[in-house]
Amino acid sequence: MGHVTARIGPMPVRRAGWTPHHIPDGQALGLSAAITDPAGPGQHAEHLAAFVGVPVCFCAGGEGDVAEGDAVVVEDFVDPDVAGEPANETGIGNMGFHMAGNIRRAIPSSTTLVINDMNHAACKRFLTEFAHLGPIQIAATAKEAATLGKTVLVMVPTGTHSRAVFLDSPDSIIHAPTDEHRLILECSTIDMKTCTEIGQKIMAAGVGRYIDAPVSGGVVGAAKAKLSFMAGCPSPDATESIESLESRAHRIMSMMGDPTKIFYTDKLGTGLAAKIANNYIACCTTLATAEAMAIGVRSGIDPAALFRIIKASSGSSWHLDFNPCMPGMVPTAPSSNGFAPSFKPFLAVKDLSLGIEAGADTGVEPRCAEAACRTFREAAENPEYKDLDFTSVWLLINREK
Repeated sequence: MGHVTARIGPMPVRRAGWTPHHIPDGQALGLSAAITDPAGPGQHAEHLAAFVGVPVCFCAGGEGDVAEGDAVVVEDFVDPDVAGEPANETGIGNMGFHMAGNIRRAIPSSTTLVINDMNHAACKRFLTEFAHLGPIQIAATAKEAATLGKTVLVMVPTGTHSRAVFLDSPDSIIHAPTDEHRLILECSTIDMKTCTEIGQKIMAAGVGRYIDAPVSGGVVGAAKAKLSFMAGCPSPDATESIESLESRAHRIMSMMGDPTKIFYTDKLGTGLAAKIANNYIACCTTLATAEAMAIGVRSGIDPAALFRIIKASSGSSWHLDFNPCMPGMVPTAPSSNGFAPSFKPFLAVKDLSLGIEAGADTGVEPRCAEAACRTFREAAENPEYKDLDFTSVWLLINREK
């Protein structure tokens, strides 16, 4: 029978350093898994044949390509709003949960996925949802999971959480046995300095090849395996062997996302640079759209007519088309569903803060991000909006009416 080992467990971390407000003292949850299947990958997708005997590790939210001998580690986090309280099943991040679930779907049914989490409710929920796809059992730490496998994926909220997963604990990945063939994908959106430090230390220790590979697509994209990836490494097209780590990374990311939306930026940290730039635009655009729509509606324009006009004009954007702040425009958007959270305001503050930091590092004054960050911080600190989707800034703006 195949064997995958996973860990989903809270790990105390310090308050995130990028601001004193954004993430309260909290915990990082990890789900790790390792696959060893002496029977071989069976009849699963052709991708799996390349992973026979190649352990894979998955850390934090994401679904990946896992096969015989692979290990998966997932590190996720307790919701900052319940930090300090007993963990519950809402504590594990939705991204990591769905990504881990997609790994369970991808691996052969004979392979065991082993999970560990101090958040027992999250483990139980994961077992309930995915045990029918193949065996799932419980194991101990990120270090253990990485030890058992050759591919690791990590998805955590902040650089502080990522340091805890990789460096700061005896159970961190850096203490796993050395293995030049171990692939480590950092799927978190964290600051580039921390990413570079972790990557350099992990690779200097011989633990594996560390690649930043942040994702875009949100919870919906994670659930549907339609995520985009921005990988800070050369394209596999630049390598001669299909067995290269870049080729393996591509196959794994393809099982979590859309293969046509996997982008390569050549060197460590640049995948995150692309992600930070993208989220800078997304958060600023969301706020600008909400303010402009509010102005139009208050000026007497019918909301639906205004939406159609902007959608057909130069003010249109992805967020207007799929995730507008104004309720009733797109039935599937959070705003049309009571602002049910898919991306809370504190995450917008975090991502804008990363953009502000990157601006300082590169000599660009981040005027738009600074203004947007103030508004999203106000929403994140307001009990009325902090547990809603970040598009609830619409409510904040119109409260002032």
